Amino acid sequence: PGLGSPQPGTAVGNRDSSEHGGCGMSLVDAANRFARVPGTERSRVEVSARRESVATVVRIGGEIDATNADSIRQYVAGFMSDGLPLVVDTTRVEFCGAQGIAMLFDVDEECRRAAVVWALVAGDWVSYLLHAADRDDLLPAAESVKSALHRMAERDHVNWFDRFLLDY
Repeated sequence: PGLGSPQPGTAVGNRDSSEHGGCGMSLVDAANRFARVPGTERSRVEVSARRESVATVVRIGGEIDATNADSIRQYVAGFMSDGLPLVVDTTRVEFCGAQGIAMLFDVDEECRRAAVVWALVAGDWVSYLLHAADRDDLLPAAESVKSALHRMAERDHVNWFDRFLLDY
């Protein structure tokens, strides 16, 4: 189950641990600070999520490796149920192992299955690994969070206009 649509400034409170990959955080909690995602206690990674006007932006910083990639994937997947587009920002990632790249492809597959539009804003480590593996054109990329949100807003506007014309 998703979080619904909390209004800005409305306290949602903590939810049970099944939401947002089992992290036990509400969207308001996630929007206001970096979260310690369960399963990442011994690793150097921070993850935050913030609902923007047209999408949920998940920012990942620190190190993505075998010890935390699955926990991060579960956390990101927890935002797919609300149907909003998703932006995954890895510009603050200081290290990314092969498991981190595999995790991004898992996110891609889960988004496709859930019919969720998403974009990856790749930082240096992620870009390097994707390029080295000749996989840099297989994920939906954006230059920045701002450009991803702009593209999603345009897409949302076009979809609204198409629906309007169909109803007319």
